[in-house]
Amino acid sequence: MIGQTPARVRDIRLRAVRFRNELDAPELEPAKIADVDRAQVQRVEPRLVRRRPLVKESARLEREIADLESEKRALEARLGDQSFYTSANVAEVQAATRRAAETARLLAAAEDRWLEVQSELEAIGEP
Repeated sequence: MIGQTPARVRDIRLRAVRFRNELDAPELEPAKIADVDRAQVQRVEPRLVRRRPLVKESARLEREIADLESEKRALEARLGDQSFYTSANVAEVQAATRRAAETARLLAAAEDRWLEVQSELEAIGEP
């Protein structure tokens, strides 16, 4: 099978044999098993190709969201402390406020994209 490793081909053939045995179907000729293998690969492979980048993006977004949430909590704690305003200069307060707003915007965008990716993964289905 084109683009398949021998182990993957063997695995697909074994699944086809198990499936045949579970149904107590008549014995399939080796040529027909190959046809079953090709049909299964043709059904599964396109979904895998579409899923892989989405799964990677989902994992990246989850890490990014966790980092942004952590940064947001730290900035909120800093901005919520009254002593920050008395001890810090005006530029530092403004920078922290801008970063808090930017972090909130980035977090919302990352969460929106994560939801889109999850929706796409659900539409594709499991391999």
